[in-house]
Amino acid sequence: MSRVWSVLNRREFLAKASKGIVVLSAGGILDTLAGGLSRGAGSNIGGLQQGSPWPKFHANNQNTGRGVGSGAVGRLKWKFKTGAWVSSSPAIGTDGVVYVGSLDSYVYALDGNTGRLKWKFLTGNEVSSSPAIGSDGVVYVGSLNGNVYALDGNTGRLKWKFQTGGMVMSSPAIGSDGTIYVGSRDRYVYAIK
Repeated sequence: MSRVWSVLNRREFLAKASKGIVVLSAGGILDTLAGGLSRGAGSNIGGLQQGSPWPKFHANNQNTGRGVGSGAVGRLKWKFKTGAWVSSSPAIGTDGVVYVGSLDSYVYALDGNTGRLKWKFLTGNEVSSSPAIGSDGVVYVGSLNGNVYALDGNTGRLKWKFQTGGMVMSSPAIGSDGTIYVGSRDRYVYAIK
């Protein structure tokens, strides 16, 4: 059984977080769960992708919802059909690639100029979570199967996945130190390092 701290100073929190992950709940911070995260070889988690016009839901860490582009005039540039509804908000990489999840259980990477499919990744359940793009181009997204996925933004290959205790419908946020924060239907907020 995990020990619960109701108050934890910044230094103690960072020390715990550096050992794996720290699970946050309304009642306090639970012990670090060692071994809960499996990283792929060479994964380098950083903050949000710099220079991206829209690296996450609400655009930036301040959640301003303001993009850098302008000039849309209301004419269709392209459209791409997925296998089910799309309730996920797209994220846009520095190279213009559009990342979006669908209720058909896939995460899609689309060429921002043409709408052509670059890759798709099957999560195993619906994706309503909006992707976030790390400074290293890694795409983070949740699925209703309870997993948080880290995908190579260029290839769509799985770098790692982390299982929460419930469906992940929230959109990941990326801290400046590379920590991934995401909420789950199990009533916990997870800080994944």
